[in-house]
Amino acid sequence: KSINPSSGATGLMQVMEETYYDMNPKGKHFRRDMLNPYKNIETGTKSLHTKLKICNGNLYKALCSYGGAKSKKAKKRYMKQLAEAYESIYHIPFEEVMAEIELEWNIKHRGDKVFASFT
Repeated sequence: KSINPSSGATGLMQVMEETYYDMNPKGKHFRRDMLNPYKNIETGTKSLHTKLKICNGNLYKALCSYGGAKSKKAKKRYMKQLAEAYESIYHIPFEEVMAEIELEWNIKHRGDKVFASFT
């Protein structure tokens, strides 16, 4: 039931109202739907999947886009915050995790043109 007071991002995936309507063109109840964990995760993962396609499988760019970071400075700040949060929870260096994710992703999707490369 988390709602960001400054942006209005809602739920587990912190979905923005604009994203909700992009991913659910027939949606009518943003707040109610995004407080439903199932619908929130479904909408957030659809959005992230779309951003991965647009970013040619580049997870870094997709996460920055999902987080709303537009400028290079904002992207660096966003990724630093993401890394700090991850490291404080899991006690694993974020760079190592990103390297593992990228390696696994390339192996799992070797023949897929959309997600074939990470940079």
